[in-house]
Amino acid sequence: MQRPIDLALADDFEIVVLGLARLLEPFHERVRVVEYVVRDQPLAHHVDVVLFDVFAHEDLGLVDLGRLVDDPNIDHVAIFTWQLDGDTLERGFAAGASGFLAKNLTAPELVDALERIAAGERVVAGHAAGDYSSTDRDWPLRPEGLSERESEVLVLIAEGHTNAEIAQTLHFSPNSVKTHIRSAYRKLDVERRSQAVKRVLDLGIGRGVVDPAHWRSVTRPSESTGLAR
Repeated sequence: MQRPIDLALADDFEIVVLGLARLLEPFHERVRVVEYVVRDQPLAHHVDVVLFDVFAHEDLGLVDLGRLVDDPNIDHVAIFTWQLDGDTLERGFAAGASGFLAKNLTAPELVDALERIAAGERVVAGHAAGDYSSTDRDWPLRPEGLSERESEVLVLIAEGHTNAEIAQTLHFSPNSVKTHIRSAYRKLDVERRSQAVKRVLDLGIGRGVVDPAHWRSVTRPSESTGLAR
């Protein structure tokens, strides 16, 4: 029997990392989630693939890709994203990414793509989508009823970004940003930017480290070899 691939999960938000761990846990015989990476911390152990969820990352995560590609403990980097346009793929592969995996992939499709990347294939899997409310993953503000794209916009607003900066960061049109803001405000029952920022801050949403206790609650202790904190 072929050994499971060793996988690390990378993102800035605990809820995103833990959601991916839960999504992949039923497939532990094929994909062993052994580590997480938050912000710019190096991995403590060697892994076959890092699955890099680019939620609310500048320029679709491409500005942060280099440090993962250069990490000697990482064989391959797979970008988990909404964006699969030709320019993004070209830039990402040129920077060293091994694959682009769409966020609308089912769990079995995601596992299959990760195995192919670990075997050395260059993979583009899934299809681009403007937004998608998965029932299997988690993201900031999902409990409040916001879609993943609406949540990205609200997180960036709370971090002080202007609409123009958000459009550039997420590769949105200015009108798309405004549409997501209006929808998010309606769902949060707020009317002004200051109210939205206060709501996000009151909910304790921000970039940071993963709580090891939370991690252990959704991973199999016998399968996990270490944590990068």
